[in-house]
Amino acid sequence: VLTEYLVDAAAALVARLRRASAGEQRDLLLALIDLRAETAPAVLPLLAQPRFAHAELALESLVWSSDALVGPALREMAFRCVPVLRRSQRRRSALPPLRPSAPPDFPYCALLRALRGSSEPATEDFLLLAARDWDPTHRVAAVSSLGWWEPRQRALVRLTLQDARRDPNPDVRHAARAALARLGERQSLQWFRQTLTSEDPQRIHEAIQAIAVEGLTLLWPDLDRLADAEDADVSQHAREALERLSEEMDFGRRR
Repeated sequence: VLTEYLVDAAAALVARLRRASAGEQRDLLLALIDLRAETAPAVLPLLAQPRFAHAELALESLVWSSDALVGPALREMAFRCVPVLRRSQRRRSALPPLRPSAPPDFPYCALLRALRGSSEPATEDFLLLAARDWDPTHRVAAVSSLGWWEPRQRALVRLTLQDARRDPNPDVRHAARAALARLGERQSLQWFRQTLTSEDPQRIHEAIQAIAVEGLTLLWPDLDRLADAEDADVSQHAREALERLSEEMDFGRRR
């Protein structure tokens, strides 16, 4: 009953989004993101508007979309606004530039993250290309959108992620390790498992948080053991992470 209520509530918010004022649209988008609602029918037309005020939030809401139009629309938008191929041909930088390297009115990172749920081959090709961007800010976003579905080009995706694990930027390396763990690579899964058994509580908390945020459901048994840890803070954090992973798995089954 609660699920049906939330679905109906989300549909009503999406309908309101189309005719809301700019201020209301922000609040509606935040609510829809929390609900993980299907927003594509309302959001894609809004993103087509020049200088839509809440483009970054709109793109964030599409992370949960299963609409087949999302991938093609976002790829077309990216190729129109960003020289994706040319950027991939420059030498990788270890540090992000002092100023954003993408157009200031175009939330390129948000777009790359929004493509994590789009599994068509053209999106995979696009993310593999963006994963070679010279700017590590965009490499992180592209790499973090890989590994959420079974790759169409498994060997090429794994090769790209293994290369990203040797990236000069630590955030890219972390994103690649998480993506490989989602795909079941033993080396990456073992890295997270070892961190969970660290003697440093801070490192344990960081690993628990990473597992929850990165959707590493294969590490559920390891978190489940920590849920009974003697350290009350670790135990509580592990339980919260398990709840988040459970929501991730439930959502995946409903898509």
